[in-house]
Amino acid sequence: MRLKYVYRLPLPVCVFLVVACSGITDPVDPLARDAPDVRPYVSGAAAAALGPDGLFPAAEGTSPNGETIISAAQARDLAAAYIKTVGPTLREAWEAQRGAQINLAALTVSRRVEFGQTPYGLFPDEGFHPAISRLYGPFYLVTVQLGAEPVMVMGVSALATDYGVDERSDLIVPSFGGNAFKPFVWPSSTQDFAPLGPEQTVDLAARATRAKIEAIPVLHGPERPLSPSLARWRVELDRDVLVVVPTTGRSATVRTLFVSPTSANRFQIAALDQPREIEATGTKFSATFENLGDFPFVLSIRPASPVRFETVRIVESH
Repeated sequence: MRLKYVYRLPLPVCVFLVVACSGITDPVDPLARDAPDVRPYVSGAAAAALGPDGLFPAAEGTSPNGETIISAAQARDLAAAYIKTVGPTLREAWEAQRGAQINLAALTVSRRVEFGQTPYGLFPDEGFHPAISRLYGPFYLVTVQLGAEPVMVMGVSALATDYGVDERSDLIVPSFGGNAFKPFVWPSSTQDFAPLGPEQTVDLAARATRAKIEAIPVLHGPERPLSPSLARWRVELDRDVLVVVPTTGRSATVRTLFVSPTSANRFQIAALDQPREIEATGTKFSATFENLGDFPFVLSIRPASPVRFETVRIVESH
């Protein structure tokens, strides 16, 4: 398998290559297959959305900022192609992270893909490298499994619209590529991290709070440059729940919880101190690919989209 480049360009720090369309898919989704029965734990819109199989529908992505984005099916194909074409060069690193051998040929990409909302506003269209906007934009979260066991989650930028695939299923890389793809492999021995689907999220939140979840959980992207693998699920409860922030002793009564894939920070709430914007720098390029240097930019944070969180202990529900 070869990779086809339209133009090769040095990319800024933290730029990751994405490849497209290898077709490695598996009709069995381990998260869906092992999903708990959440029917006793939902009400309202969440209850109405459950299908006959007891699963929430996988929502197609929509950009809150109005950008054109790829589909969930395209994101899945990109993730599968990454495994097939770039995986051999990363296998040793992945095995070191995993602490076990990984048979690349046996890896499969689940059909179910979750869309992650970005907390950031529209990136300024002022000649910045598109990889920077992908870093802050919406994404899809794809689960990769080895047999029946999830071993990797992949963040695929929903803004990867200019990547292509030729007749041989080889990658066509855009002139301004990068920051379109990021895998995360976790150690096989750890119990501290596990990918969560919306059903697992509902089960965890409902059992902990003894409240019902009244809206379909929404996947909320983390503050950048944190990995999309650390995205949290936002759940809306049908009653007030008292929580305590152990690090400060602050208590709060909430109906919104954020559920993390890391057990040490499983339940979180939005911190009181939330920025309205961030300031950063990014590389600009001319139309002829000339590096113009780094320039500052300001990026807004969308209303009701927190980027700072506090881990909480759930005390009781009312």
